[in-house]
Amino acid sequence: MPIKPLTEIEIYTRLLGRLTSLEEGAYILGHYYKSQDDFEKGQGFLAVGEMFKMTSINITNLAT
Repeated sequence: MPIKPLTEIEIYTRLLGRLTSLEEGAYILGHYYKSQDDFEKGQGFLAVGEMFKMTSINITNLAT
């Protein structure tokens, strides 16, 4: 049975969904480490979350 190719919008939707999951995971880890008094690692994961957020915004801008 042949595999149906994805449309461009489906690809962008999947990509942005995965980036959102990564962003949320990074924020969760950031808050977790800060609650464990590991401020440096917590801030690092919060910064990673922000980078995923900016990546999503940039991809959205490129796609539109």
